[in-house]
Amino acid sequence: DFIPMAVPTILRILVPFAWLALPFTSLKPIAYFPTVVVFILLSLYLQPLTTVVGLFVSVAYITFLYITRKKAEIKPFKVNVTGREDGEVVLFCHGWPDRAELWAKTIPALEDNYRCVTYTLPHHAGREASESMWGLNFDESVSRIAATLQEELKKCKKSKALVVAHDWGSMLATAFERRFPDLVKRLVLVDVFFPPTPTHKRKWTAVLMMGIVYQYYNALTFLLQAIPVIGAPLADYMNSTFLRTIAKEGVRYTTPPDAACNYYYFYYHLNFIQEKLGLEKTYDERHQIDRKDPLPLCPVLFCYAQDKAFMFHNKSMIAKLEERKDGSKAVAFGPTWAERKNTKKEDRVGHWVQCNAPDKFNAEVRDFLARAGEPT
Repeated sequence: DFIPMAVPTILRILVPFAWLALPFTSLKPIAYFPTVVVFILLSLYLQPLTTVVGLFVSVAYITFLYITRKKAEIKPFKVNVTGREDGEVVLFCHGWPDRAELWAKTIPALEDNYRCVTYTLPHHAGREASESMWGLNFDESVSRIAATLQEELKKCKKSKALVVAHDWGSMLATAFERRFPDLVKRLVLVDVFFPPTPTHKRKWTAVLMMGIVYQYYNALTFLLQAIPVIGAPLADYMNSTFLRTIAKEGVRYTTPPDAACNYYYFYYHLNFIQEKLGLEKTYDERHQIDRKDPLPLCPVLFCYAQDKAFMFHNKSMIAKLEERKDGSKAVAFGPTWAERKNTKKEDRVGHWVQCNAPDKFNAEVRDFLARAGEPT
């Protein structure tokens, strides 16, 4: 009789924490959150006190850490410089979950004529004791990019640079260009092209859908690492589980990124909620950016892959880009999503355009940057 009596008690203890085992399954992120909701509801039913106390203590502790965090120091990133010493400066900005090595197939095509500058964002190559566990928010990131570029331009006695950016780096680069237009001559954006603000007036439904698909998962792993002892190992395992689903398209690093690099997903949704509730001004308002013309002020080359389930760009931005007379243009790569199934794997492009279609990408970038001296 002991075993039947013990089962309900064991279930009551285990169910509130059962969702922690989900990363060990083959669940995809889009199925992860509905499953977590089910477990939380079961937890509230089977063990209401344990669940409520556990959630309250965890949220309160993480909130306390966030409120009492130290602001990031605004300083230049550590950079790696290659190429022609007296060439025009090209600053490369990567996104998630990448690092400076992302540009390994791009820089060799440019370094004969340009001074190529790369950096790795905090925590993207492992946790860094010298950096806050909270990483960088969007304002801090843009300020550090500016500090980095200003330092490099000063070294080689130049006034402007060319910027090549991918993923979150593209969003940061567009915001950076609007805030510091005197520093940027031309801008190359890879696979992400939204107006120059991290939350850019999006609808609740659009942001919610993006969150459910994968962003809430990344934000959750970032926050979980704050829990003492078990937080970081659990968050890192969850992060690696998700990264394995996209590794076939992206860059494989000898040291896989850990959950500490997921901070932009947290700040993206935090800022969105704060702005919607009137608790925070929009990025545009904070930096006096006029939204009547949301495009970057300098000429832009936008390179994007067509063979993705959903796009990371705003179609209206491309239409406005193609109306310009300053040499700006958008270039599509790879087959369409409908054609993808009938396309060989080696011919697919995906989100990492510069890695999976390097020849065409490098040719487009070389041609675009070479025209930097032409009148616009």
